Amino acid sequence: MPADRRYRAARIRGADEWAAAATAAAESTGIALDVHRVGRADSFTDTTGGFCAAYGIGSTGLVLVRPDGVVAWRASDETQVAAGTVVTALTSALGHAELPRAAEPAVHS
Repeated sequence: MPADRRYRAARIRGADEWAAAATAAAESTGIALDVHRVGRADSFTDTTGGFCAAYGIGSTGLVLVRPDGVVAWRASDETQVAAGTVVTALTSALGHAELPRAAEPAVHS
């Protein structure tokens, strides 16, 4: 297991809506998430153009990769773009049905 415990979200150049949604999801959950753009001269270079096919996404899709390198979730295109969609994917990858909440004090009557 790598020492780096950050999740990765990778999207293709032009899928800026996913970048905003993933960034918002990371901020709202507190989960460490790096958002990368894949393309010819971006964060990660895709010289063969095979990234989408390899990850099973379209040119406007997103892939969420766990810290151990396993694909946790993917969206084939931008029809699902929303911070809530990425929040659900992140929390599901961690085994949570929803965001962990601080314990509320018990109310006694």
